[in-house]
Amino acid sequence: MIHQAKRRILLWGILLSLVLAPGAFFNDVWAAHSPDNGSPTIIFLTASWCGTCREVSSVVQHIVDNSPDLGLKLVVLDVDQASAPAQASSYGIMVTGADVPQVYLASHGKTTLLFNGRDYKFGQSKMAEAQIQEELHHNL
Repeated sequence: MIHQAKRRILLWGILLSLVLAPGAFFNDVWAAHSPDNGSPTIIFLTASWCGTCREVSSVVQHIVDNSPDLGLKLVVLDVDQASAPAQASSYGIMVTGADVPQVYLASHGKTTLLFNGRDYKFGQSKMAEAQIQEELHHNL
C-alpha cells in the first residue's frame, strides 16, 4: 500500500514536471543523446500543406547557406511524416502539426526556439530572417 502511494507520487511528480517545464526535461534528455555531433543544428519544422512554411523555408536555407563560419547543419522535418516526432524528440522538440513553421537551434546541449511562424503573414520574409538571425547569434 505504501509502495503504491510512493509510486503514484513519483509518477505525478514526473508528469507535473513535464507539464510545467517540458524544455528542462527534454533538454536534459537531448544533452545525453545529442544527434548533432557538436555542430550547431537548425531544425526546421514544416508541412507540405503549409504555404507559410514554403516561404520561411527559403529564409532558413538562405541563412544556413550564407553562414559558413557558423558551421550550421540543417535538419528539415515534415510534421506529417511518421518519423518526424521521433526525430524531433531526439532534439528535445515535441511535434504538433498545428505549430508550423518553427525554427529551432540545437547547440551546446540545449534546444532553443528561434522562430515560431504561427502568426507569420506572407511577405514578411525579411522580418522573419532578421528575427532568426538575431536569435541565432544570441544563442550561439
